[in-house]
Amino acid sequence: MRKLKWNYLFTTNYLLIGKYFHLAFGTIWLLIECPSALSSKLEDLIDKGELFILAAALVVSFAFAIFKAFSRTSYTKKFKSAQTSISLKVGDLLAEKEDIVIGSSDFFDFNYNRTIGVSLKSQMISRLFDNDINYINNIVQQSLVGLENIAELDQLKPSGNKLRYPIGTVAVLPQANRRIFVVILTKLKFIGNDKHTQSDHLILNQALIGLWEKIKVEGRKKKFSVPVLGAGLANVNLSLL
Repeated sequence: MRKLKWNYLFTTNYLLIGKYFHLAFGTIWLLIECPSALSSKLEDLIDKGELFILAAALVVSFAFAIFKAFSRTSYTKKFKSAQTSISLKVGDLLAEKEDIVIGSSDFFDFNYNRTIGVSLKSQMISRLFDNDINYINNIVQQSLVGLENIAELDQLKPSGNKLRYPIGTVAVLPQANRRIFVVILTKLKFIGNDKHTQSDHLILNQALIGLWEKIKVEGRKKKFSVPVLGAGLANVNLSLL
């Protein structure tokens, strides 16, 4: 992660580095030149150590530029009225110690090729459950007990789980000393033997409503980490502008 941050800094932020370097160097030189113009003794002292002062100014200016241009990996905002804080950060979701959220299609499917490791769900299966699909399916079904009446049986689905659950349905998987909230945020479509996920901002909003309701009941006011939902295989095209 640290290597990626440094690569990003020097490949995309070099203009920002130059901006802050000139700002710092100009400020330092101004602070030196102004007093020296008012005092001949100070001017003589600066002339004697000119090379040292120049080197120090360059080092300080460059360090300041790196510090200012370096991309932040975390940002926290506290909401006093709700007694809540939200942190945005770069990191490995599966390595977090608190409860986490994982997105899923509407079949809660875990029977697929996990060797590619593209989705968070596939990484979760391999890294946290050692590819034990039967165990995952069992605890998912235990979590969904009582919700069978809202599921629809899809006999045309070629393989895997055939019960389709509504958007926003959440299965809770215990893992180590935390919980994993698996929320449905995409609809799975089949074209021949090919699978395609379908989602949009309305579906995502519905999924988040279901997720917050589940966390409100079972989260017990603990910390939890949520990835940027909809940004990957869910194909939700949203702009921040």
